[in-house]
Amino acid sequence: MRSISISTTLTQAIYVHAAGSSELTSYSWRFSTARTASGAMAAYVGVNATTPLGTSSGGTSSSSKSITAPLVTTTTPGTLLVGVFGAAANATVTPATGMIEQAERLGGSGNNRCLTEFADQEAPIAGSTGARVATLTKAGANVGQLLVLIPS
Repeated sequence: MRSISISTTLTQAIYVHAAGSSELTSYSWRFSTARTASGAMAAYVGVNATTPLGTSSGGTSSSSKSITAPLVTTTTPGTLLVGVFGAAANATVTPATGMIEQAERLGGSGNNRCLTEFADQEAPIAGSTGARVATLTKAGANVGQLLVLIPS
C-alpha cells in the first residue's frame, strides 16, 4: 500500500495486488469513521507477478487546479506509468498530457465531494519520466502519485 495525506483534509491510498489463480471473488474496505470517499479499481495484464511495483512518487497541494505527481526514474524499458490523482473538490479533471484516462470518480454530495482519477502511459525507455500534471476545473486540496508497473 502507498498512502499520502494533506493534514486531515484528504488521504489517497493505493493498493497494488498481483492476482493469482486462487483469487477471492470480492474485496471490501472499511473506514473507522464516516468518510466521504471515491475510488476505482484497475486490472493490468503483462505485469510482473512477483514484483509488480517499481518506483513511485507522490506530491500534495493545499489548494490548486494543478495536481502534480512528481517524476520517477525507471530502470526497465517498457514499464507502465500509472498516475493516480485525487482532490477534495466538486470538480472534474483532465488527465496529464500523454496519459490515457482509465477512470474518474466523484464521491460525496454538495460541497463535501472528493475526486479520484487514474490514467496510464507506456514508458518505452528507462530513465526519468518527468512529472505528470492533471488539471482540475476547480481548485482544491489535492494529491498526485505516479507508480511504475514492471512488465513480466
